[in-house]
Amino acid sequence: MVETLIALLREGRAPWEAARALERLGAYAVPALLAAVGDRGGRRARPLMASALGEIALRDPAPGLRAALPILGDLARSFWSGRELRNACRTAIKRIERATAARKDLPVPAGPLPAPWRRWERLLRALGLGRVQ
Repeated sequence: MVETLIALLREGRAPWEAARALERLGAYAVPALLAAVGDRGGRRARPLMASALGEIALRDPAPGLRAALPILGDLARSFWSGRELRNACRTAIKRIERATAARKDLPVPAGPLPAPWRRWERLLRALGLGRVQ
């Protein structure tokens, strides 16, 4: 399901709704968001993905979010990243550092958390995506 939402972001189909759904998924969406925001594809979606990581830090501050800091830092410093992406990355970095400051010494989880599939099926149907396997 996370991959479907990221595909919607990249394709520009319901990008805001997909970003908000990823935020609501919380820490479960972090590994896929990290891979997507570091990928060069979907340039227009990258600021939304970075913002989603920052929002996840506010809602579900998992230690695994700290894995995003090097990627977001590189994007925030890159001249080739657009202004919108650089600002979104800087905001996300601040939120992640603030939210995980007490947990920064804990190890990063090895794998994703269990998926909350049932809770999100209704949201995906509301977005017009039908049933996602």
